[in-house]
Amino acid sequence: MPLALVAMRELNAEGFAIYQYERGRSGAVIVCEHGLPVPRDPQESTSVARVPLHWQNREVGWLAFVFRGSTVPDNAWRAIERLAWMVESISSLFAPPQRAVDLIMNISRRQAELADLKIAERAQGFLEHPEPRAAETLALHVENVLRSRRFEAELDQLARELDDQMEERRIIAEAKALLQTRQGITEEEAYAQLRLSSRRSRRRIFEVAHKVVAEHHDTHA
Repeated sequence: MPLALVAMRELNAEGFAIYQYERGRSGAVIVCEHGLPVPRDPQESTSVARVPLHWQNREVGWLAFVFRGSTVPDNAWRAIERLAWMVESISSLFAPPQRAVDLIMNISRRQAELADLKIAERAQGFLEHPEPRAAETLALHVENVLRSRRFEAELDQLARELDDQMEERRIIAEAKALLQTRQGITEEEAYAQLRLSSRRSRRRIFEVAHKVVAEHHDTHA
């Protein structure tokens, strides 16, 4: 939506809509739209630039912009195709690449094989040289081997870090929006204000933004 709004402003378009095919429906449905509605049938007073959106080598919808006049401006097509590529690229982030899935499965399998070898070697050692309380010692060894599986711990840590980054971005975005509304400034000016406050207070931008949001909620509460 924000990308399409930027493109709409730069191209002097009157409106846009993003369509998506859904299972069980014969046509596409509008995911989001803004400005002048995209006409279903050709009209003399307006023109429509329509570019398909693809996902995994199949068409999943399309992006359409409405312009005043009987023809689409020459400079619009390339910009809209570029926008469609960006929308497709962003959508691809929501599905894990098969290469990443294969790597995760391979690492997990190798870790399991390595753990199996460690345990088997220790058990074989007890078979060759019997020791008292071997079963208990072997049980402790198995626990230690399984506890040392770092891959899952690293993935879990990465997930927590991404959650923290997402929360920080949400808070910063909310703080910028509050400053924009309160002071009538642009998004860039709001962010610059947060950065200036961050430098002066020697605190992270997230901490400054969190204070802005918290004070706003406290005031309205």
